[in-house]
Amino acid sequence: MYDVLVSLGLSPSERIAYETLVSKGVMAPPQLAKTTGLSRVNGYAALRGLHEKGLATEKEMKKKKVYQAEPPIKLQELLNKQRQEIQEREAIFSNVLPLMMNDYQLTTNKPGIAHYEGLEGIKKVYEETLRAPYPKEICVLRSIYDDERLDSFIRDYTAHRAKLGITNRTLTPTTLKHPKLSEEQLLRSFRVLSSKSFSLPTEIDIYGDKVALISLRKDLIATVIQSKDVAQSWQIIFELLWAQAATIPKK
Repeated sequence: MYDVLVSLGLSPSERIAYETLVSKGVMAPPQLAKTTGLSRVNGYAALRGLHEKGLATEKEMKKKKVYQAEPPIKLQELLNKQRQEIQEREAIFSNVLPLMMNDYQLTTNKPGIAHYEGLEGIKKVYEETLRAPYPKEICVLRSIYDDERLDSFIRDYTAHRAKLGITNRTLTPTTLKHPKLSEEQLLRSFRVLSSKSFSLPTEIDIYGDKVALISLRKDLIATVIQSKDVAQSWQIIFELLWAQAATIPKK
């Protein structure tokens, strides 16, 4: 139990105090100190800490202050609260990170590189393309591999991108399914290249000063490079291929 309680943010003294209250019942601080071997100062501090965390109640009994452990289910509530706080900090950090990376690049001339893994990691990469400062356009060199688990997410992502007014141009190989016509309402257009010469194992997304390399073949991994030079180089390659690609005829 020690590792579990410490991982929830309890101090060693709070962990000892909580386990003792759970197993021994109501205790006054001096009694806790005597039972656990904690000093009176540490015992008082541990009980106050448990009370502040909602893991112990404080009351008077025979004119003495005593403490009683809250049910262990309260640990789940504490975990939920910490999870929510982490999500809030992640949201704040995600908004600040692009600005920090811009400052970093200006002072070091080094590209910023971030790596992502798994289904949730891939989703984060796509979500990042829609974060402020919003790019005017996202250019995609499509891979020959797809992952069906992303289908629903991509539909929602596409609608959100269009709502933000961000256009999309996608180069796709002839072997993959694609819309029969460019979908103006979703601000996107497609052109097709022969799969004999255009058969990428990794998707490449170009937006703003960033390039995302997304692999959906086996292990789901992605790398995002923030560099104006790298993004500009890939944009040039994209435009050359776009000029050579065939448009999808309207039917």
